[in-house]
Amino acid sequence: MMKSQNRTSYGCGLLAILLACPMLSMAQSSQLPWDRMQQQLKKNDGLIAYEIASNFELLGDSAPEIGQYSTRVRQLDQNGIPLRELDSSGKESADAYKMDTLSLSLAAYAANRPEGFVSSPSSIVLLGDENVNGKPALVYEVKGRIGKGNIPVLAKIWIEQTTDAPVKIEGTIEKLPLPGVKNATFLLQYATSESGLVLPSEFQLRYSISMLFKTGQVAFRQTLSDWKPLPAK
Repeated sequence: MMKSQNRTSYGCGLLAILLACPMLSMAQSSQLPWDRMQQQLKKNDGLIAYEIASNFELLGDSAPEIGQYSTRVRQLDQNGIPLRELDSSGKESADAYKMDTLSLSLAAYAANRPEGFVSSPSSIVLLGDENVNGKPALVYEVKGRIGKGNIPVLAKIWIEQTTDAPVKIEGTIEKLPLPGVKNATFLLQYATSESGLVLPSEFQLRYSISMLFKTGQVAFRQTLSDWKPLPAK
C-alpha cells in the first residue's frame, strides 16, 4: 500500500513538473530578449554624451516662449558626476539657459547613464509585440526609478526583435521634485552608433505646471551627442 502511494505521489509530482515546464519556458523565453537588451546596454558603461542640445517651448496665458541652448561637459565634480556648462554664445542662449531647471535634468541623467535609464525595476511584464519603424518589436511594461533613485516611473520599452536593441522608452513620471508639477510624460529614443553601440539619442519631456493660480505647459526636446569615455577627475 505504501509503495502504491509513493508511486502515486511521484506520478503526481512528475505530472506537475511536466505541466509547469511550458509555463516556465514561456516565462524564460520572454525574459531572454530583455536580458540580451541589458547586455547590449552594459557595453555603454563608462560613456557619456558630452553635448546636449535643448529646444523648449513654454505655453501659458501669454504668447508662447521658445528657446534653444547647448550644454557641454567640462569636468567632473568631486563625486565623479559630469558638470555641464552653457556651450552656446550670445545673450539669447544665455537667457534660454535660465530655463534649464525646467528640464528636470532628466536628459542629463540619460546622457550620464547610457547603460540603463530605468534603474531597480520592481516589475517587468511582456505586453506583446508591435511594429516600430517597420520592424517587429517586443513591448515591455516596467516599473522602476530614475534620477537619483527617488523618482518612480511607469514606462513601456520597445525592443527590436531582430537585434534585441532598445528602440524607445515612453512613460509617466509621478511625484516630481518640482513645486506645482504632479506628473510628466517622457520619450527616450535610441540610435545605433557607427561602432555598433545602442545609445540614447533624443529625450522629450512634457508636463503641466501650476504656480500662483496660473497653469502652463512645458515641453523639451533634447538631443544627446558626442559620446566619449568619462573625463579624468
